Amino acid sequence: MQHPAAVPRQPRSQRGFFHNHLRFNGDGVRPKLVVMARSGKGDEQLTERNDAEAAPNPVWFKPIMIGLMLVGLAWVLVFYLSGMQYPIPGIEAWNLVIGFGIAFVGFLMTTRWR
Repeated sequence: MQHPAAVPRQPRSQRGFFHNHLRFNGDGVRPKLVVMARSGKGDEQLTERNDAEAAPNPVWFKPIMIGLMLVGLAWVLVFYLSGMQYPIPGIEAWNLVIGFGIAFVGFLMTTRWR
């Protein structure tokens, strides 16, 4: 059996954007799976992702995220329970757009939550 480093690499077009490599953990027997990402500087240069380096979110991030989702939900509930008159009278169905828009901003924030 050949060592993984001795196996010829596939052309870039066949590997895909993210690809997996086997890394041996010292004793050369048990492989450890490592996900690598290209840095964009060349074919042979790979950069290892390290999630430990990602900075944590500020303290206010989680309450604002949950708050926006709840305010959007409350906005839509008030609109339906008031017979489509409130929270802003006169704009009718645009209240739905506002409510779902507020909740959507909260859901977008969940993609940045660490």
